[in-house]
Amino acid sequence: MKTVSMRDPVVITGIGMVASVGADREAVWSAVQQGESGMTWLRGLEGIPDDYVVAAPVELPEKNRQLKSLRLAEFAAEEALADARIDLE
Repeated sequence: MKTVSMRDPVVITGIGMVASVGADREAVWSAVQQGESGMTWLRGLEGIPDDYVVAAPVELPEKNRQLKSLRLAEFAAEEALADARIDLE
């Protein structure tokens, strides 16, 4: 069995995408084609004027108090692996 190092190249030939306009690549691409935007002005934040900051809300199921950025990356990676037909199990 070959030992894998952190320097070995990795190529995944699949696509995974999560954005404020969709939770998978098909939904995101459809929204992009239709010119949709998921950006919204934030309001009601203490010490910050309304309509001063924008956000791109993305809703995913909560998972063991994991940071949202990690959940987003994991969700997109899972879709990319599935698209590439790679089964890690």
